[in-house]
Amino acid sequence: MLPAISAATSSASSGLEQEKADIGSDIRDVYAEAKGNGFDTKALRAIVRRRRADAAALAEHEAIVETYMHALGMLADTPLGQAAIARDLPSMADPPFAPPEEVRV
Repeated sequence: MLPAISAATSSASSGLEQEKADIGSDIRDVYAEAKGNGFDTKALRAIVRRRRADAAALAEHEAIVETYMHALGMLADTPLGQAAIARDLPSMADPPFAPPEEVRV
């Protein structure tokens, strides 16, 4: 009985491996076609990866990335970064000097 199980598992395993290789080939073909049509395949892969990810895990990852970007000062030119700077360092939100007053002659 054991050789029959072994043969069946081996047959199923090789069938699954072939199916996996076929799917991989199909995926490569789709990306090659997209690239030929002018799409950025890195961006497409990122979108697929995000859609596949768990929503909670994705939100946590984005929060961590945003925290690191804030720590590195990479968000300073965005509205979110400006709001964070104003919240964390109120003195930096104020202009460094007052605008000159009009001089009347």
